[in-house]
Amino acid sequence: MEDNKEATLQEQLDTTMAENNQIEIKHDVAAMGIIKLPTFLQTDPELWFAQIEGLLHVHRITANASKFYTVITALDHNTLHQVADIAKCQSITDKFIMLKKELIKRFGESKQKQLVKLLTNLELSNKRPTQLLREMQN
Repeated sequence: MEDNKEATLQEQLDTTMAENNQIEIKHDVAAMGIIKLPTFLQTDPELWFAQIEGLLHVHRITANASKFYTVITALDHNTLHQVADIAKCQSITDKFIMLKKELIKRFGESKQKQLVKLLTNLELSNKRPTQLLREMQN
């Protein structure tokens, strides 16, 4: 009798989880049609992803597959061509995270380039220390 109750409770839990998953997927699909993403920032992909993740959060797009396909549709053809290996690969389990890492890696500045840029392009002028620090951090 006890085992039967546990089995019934487990079935109810499984059914509820499956229904919740279906609702999440339906919401993600609906939100994907509404959301308009900004153009990819090749000069600062990390900043672009911060903005995109905010938009995905606001539109409640939480499934990684939905995030991936939403971002892929926002990329221009040149950028998409740079990550075609990820877009076409079916065996990658978490394509959104892989896409994010690769876009940042392929378009972002290396630490060495950032240091050279900092040392050669920084103008002191009449800026406050906080303004200088903010520029140096960017």
